[in-house]
Amino acid sequence: MAMPVIINGRAYELVSRVAQQLGLPRQTIHSACKRGLITSITLGKYRLIDVAEAHEFVRKHYRRDLAEAMKRTWRKRKRKTRS
Repeated sequence: MAMPVIINGRAYELVSRVAQQLGLPRQTIHSACKRGLITSITLGKYRLIDVAEAHEFVRKHYRRDLAEAMKRTWRKRKRKTRS
């Protein structure tokens, strides 16, 4: 596994790696970056995010129970519309 990139004393890692470590969808991390909750740096085609801020985002803002409930609700709605 690759080491995080250190920029100005802060560790930055690829979105996909941090999402995998935290057990979150990549889209959740991208949305948090877009809203300014997590600092990110674009390097060519790669987006690196501040690892400490990602952990802080999960601790303060991400509600896993709510996300799982919404996922179940959308699955039920999707099944009803197909039938």
